[in-house]
Amino acid sequence: MLRCFSHDRFRWVYEVLLRYSDILSSERKRFLKIMHIAAEPGIKKRIREKSSSLAPMEYLTGDLEQIYSDVKVDVTDMHQFEDESFDYFIINHVLEHVPDEKKAMEEIRRVLKSDGVLFISFPMCLERKTFEDTEIVSPQDRLNHYGQEDHVRLYGTDSAERLADFGFEVKPLIVKEQMPQAEYMRMGLIPEDTIFLCKIKTEAKREG
Repeated sequence: MLRCFSHDRFRWVYEVLLRYSDILSSERKRFLKIMHIAAEPGIKKRIREKSSSLAPMEYLTGDLEQIYSDVKVDVTDMHQFEDESFDYFIINHVLEHVPDEKKAMEEIRRVLKSDGVLFISFPMCLERKTFEDTEIVSPQDRLNHYGQEDHVRLYGTDSAERLADFGFEVKPLIVKEQMPQAEYMRMGLIPEDTIFLCKIKTEAKREG
């Protein structure tokens, strides 16, 4: 298990990848194609280190600004990628910055293989449903309402349902439900931290 990243949420992302994907599995035999948006530096480093000793993979990092990433990617318009391109799509703490949530999720579903997996997370308020108001535009108002100056919504208790509405089967992976208290305390994880494991619904596959 990873214990050395500076951010608790990075450690949980890495733990989820270990538990719920074959990206880092020493027993993996298949070729993988992976897109990692706004990749956490430590996780990117670990995946690249491990991948050299495993079955081949194409691991791409993407961001709006191609400074620390492999490719420039706008998640609302990923025209450079064909339908069903990726086995895994990893995107954490990004969607809360994206005004057109619907378009982003449609594009993610489009480029994900029919049997692929999406790992997604965002800051959440566990005291209310998701709140979004398009008239809240100033940095100060966004800070007051969403908790950060560049956020455009505050996700809440209905987050799994929102993701499901975009054509996904959704499994919330909550720290305190995935491991004993002693273990997550030792790893310095937040008990309520949640990553959503999403797979395309059968009916959504048929609709294309």
